[in-house]
Amino acid sequence: MAARTDHVQPQQAQPGKLTSLRRATFGSRWWLAVAWGGHLLLLHLLMVPLVSLALYFPGLDLLLSCLYLILLAALTWNLGKDSRLSLPATAVAGLIAQLPGFLLTIASRDSYLGLAAGPTYWPFVLQLWHTPFLPLLSLFPFPVAGGLSLAYRALFFLSGAYVIFMLTVVSLSRKQKQRPLAS
Repeated sequence: MAARTDHVQPQQAQPGKLTSLRRATFGSRWWLAVAWGGHLLLLHLLMVPLVSLALYFPGLDLLLSCLYLILLAALTWNLGKDSRLSLPATAVAGLIAQLPGFLLTIASRDSYLGLAAGPTYWPFVLQLWHTPFLPLLSLFPFPVAGGLSLAYRALFFLSGAYVIFMLTVVSLSRKQKQRPLAS
């Protein structure tokens, strides 16, 4: 049998087209930031039911909440070690991970300010979104103002605190110097 020689050669990528494609998609580092943001969002969505179920067992909710912060710090530390991502790209990853929290904060603002026409469920959904942080909030004494604990108003700032926490961990991971191994 004779060998077939009529197979199709793969097309060579033209550098100009690839560069323009990367420019059109904001560069690969931004897609990497979107991917990291998606991973962090999935971690958050996994922790919401876990911490909710752990609320029935005293102490387990605090343990899972601390575990969530440790996992978040570890993932963010690895994110900081990735030299392809800049600090603004890291902020984009954090904003993507907490985008539902920011949107729920805006949606529930009118209810907390008393401007909503009738009852709304947005404050409850905002509390549900921040379930992984609620056991940690219970450790702090919040004063009561107007019949409402200020812990509920602290929910407005948790999404921003999440992004600030990420940026702090990334900055620390980039400042850490590699130590030589002891011989």
